[in-house]
Amino acid sequence: MKRALAALALVLSSAGMAWAKTPKLLFFTKAAGNEHAVIKVTDGKPSLAQRIMEDLAQKNGFEVTHSKDGRIFTAEEIGR
Repeated sequence: MKRALAALALVLSSAGMAWAKTPKLLFFTKAAGNEHAVIKVTDGKPSLAQRIMEDLAQKNGFEVTHSKDGRIFTAEEIGR
């Protein structure tokens, strides 16, 4: 997980790009059975992974939407 987040941060921070539209990232997490601590929402507060993604988004000019609901994977929802 840390490697994936670090790789995303590197790509975004080294880009130095001007975007015509604000890029959007869907951050989907799902656990079957044991939910790892870094993706667990506790007391209604975002998970560690979600907070990191939101921080990267703010610093690098993109929007992040987090969901644990697999029903969002429809053509209509993905096209947003």
